[in-house]
Amino acid sequence: MSDMVILAGGLGTRLRDTVPGKQKVVAPVGSQPFLFILLDYLSGQGITRVILALGYLSDQVKSLLSNYDNEQLEIVFSVESQPLGTGGALKLALPHVKSERVWVMNGDSFIRFELQDVIDMQQQKEAAVVLVSTFVDDVSRFGSIETSADCRVTAFLEKKSGGGKVSGWVNAGVYYLKAAMIECIPEGNVSIEKEMFPQWLEQGVFVCQQNMPFIDIGTPESYGGAEEFFKP
Repeated sequence: MSDMVILAGGLGTRLRDTVPGKQKVVAPVGSQPFLFILLDYLSGQGITRVILALGYLSDQVKSLLSNYDNEQLEIVFSVESQPLGTGGALKLALPHVKSERVWVMNGDSFIRFELQDVIDMQQQKEAAVVLVSTFVDDVSRFGSIETSADCRVTAFLEKKSGGGKVSGWVNAGVYYLKAAMIECIPEGNVSIEKEMFPQWLEQGVFVCQQNMPFIDIGTPESYGGAEEFFKP
């Protein structure tokens, strides 16, 4: 199974009043930190090696993981000394990647995706990148994705405010790509979503639509619903 990079270095400014002094992935959901929920799910899906791309409050995350017990999961750290964005953090983590293809996911969101479905899509389409997409009632917070009939991405649409709710398929924050593609990410602060994905369209970016339960804990409102979301 390919390595998984979890992007967990963000400043989490919108959650600071709700969970003061905590990195987003450390935020408690019920009786455990959000990060533990992610790791348990990934382990259950067959992931055996995770690279945590850290930055803000990285020592807090490392300390937390000293209390995480999962013999099936190897966890390594990549720590940025200054904010690098999602793309820059991913490039910094590249030396730790051992597999030819790599999974990437945002550390502040969760979807009950099926890894094998994504792998099957990649092989069927010979895709350079496959991203997991899910259907939401309001795309304004996420932006939306335009695709052709064969699930090839043709455009990424920016977030829009106002104008009422519009449903649609959005980026669920999980990607599967060739590790070699990360080498072309420029140095510095780079957004994989805004800068790299549009550049990669010509190489073949496809979506694996999985209309599964999805949550992003990046705002006080969405974080407030997390405990209910994860109830059995």
